[in-house]
Amino acid sequence: MSTKKDKEDLVRILISDAIGQIFLCNMLASVSEGLFDRVRLHTLLGHLLHWFQSDRASFTSATSVIGAINKIASGFTSYTSDRCLLACRVSDPKPHASRYAHVCRSDTITTHWRLDNVTSDPDLFLEPTPRRGEEDRYQEVLEAVNDKIREDPNMIEASATLGYDVPVRSLLGLAWITSEDKITSIGSSGDKIRDALGLIDSKPDTFHVVVVFDSINLGAHPIARPTFADGGNTRFRVVPDEPAPRDWGITVDLGKFATGEAIVDGLPERVIPPISLRTITPEFRAVGWVTTTRGTMANDSDAMFVQRLLKNVSLGKSKLKKEILKLFK
Repeated sequence: MSTKKDKEDLVRILISDAIGQIFLCNMLASVSEGLFDRVRLHTLLGHLLHWFQSDRASFTSATSVIGAINKIASGFTSYTSDRCLLACRVSDPKPHASRYAHVCRSDTITTHWRLDNVTSDPDLFLEPTPRRGEEDRYQEVLEAVNDKIREDPNMIEASATLGYDVPVRSLLGLAWITSEDKITSIGSSGDKIRDALGLIDSKPDTFHVVVVFDSINLGAHPIARPTFADGGNTRFRVVPDEPAPRDWGITVDLGKFATGEAIVDGLPERVIPPISLRTITPEFRAVGWVTTTRGTMANDSDAMFVQRLLKNVSLGKSKLKKEILKLFK
């Protein structure tokens, strides 16, 4: 049976650093926005408390607690088989864009998807990243790969999926997508795409590729506005500065945030569970190199982002703790 001290100890660990505080702000926002049912959240937190009581030594930081929550949300623990992912599943099956887009690192194509059957022709050889100065050649190869996939999508390995195997490759295997027209409007700059999508973990010398597919190819595949339980990075937030399109979340534009703009909304975003590349018939397009770093300066740090979130919900750190403790009841 959980005690008040257990709850306070757990929340104290979660609130001990900026990463945990960001997570908690999004937890509160997911509930207040009606995206995450309170009963379901109480169940998730109850499992978390049980785990904490039985294995306190594993809960040493906010990151470790978030990792435990991710495992519970994915349904890969002994505590529950109920997945909390896609808690805000959209009931309307109609697509909200004609084509969707997912941005990934170029080496995902060669190391994760391994399109060996498609690229067996020596002229279609893809390196993990293009050679500097040969980016146009890399795009030409991608276009040839696209042609072969259009001719026969079954050339793609059946195991290749947009999104990851859970828990083999990640705790949360959802794929984050936006609309093709929004990506196209950004241009072919790796830095601009990184900023617009809030990809804080994309470091210099990363070469980005965009995967585009027709929304109709998802069929009845689940798709949702993301919540705190869906595995967003430290620049994920539930509530944007301006109203979002229906059933979409909005990324944080890292460039706008770094320069202190009043509105830091980026691109619309949704999440989907893993889906076969064969099913979506992907089209690959080269984007470009990331050349700069985000999140390491005082003006765009995790701590600064926390202040932004706390201001938006009119809370301070002490009030945040009180509000989170209420969710455990």
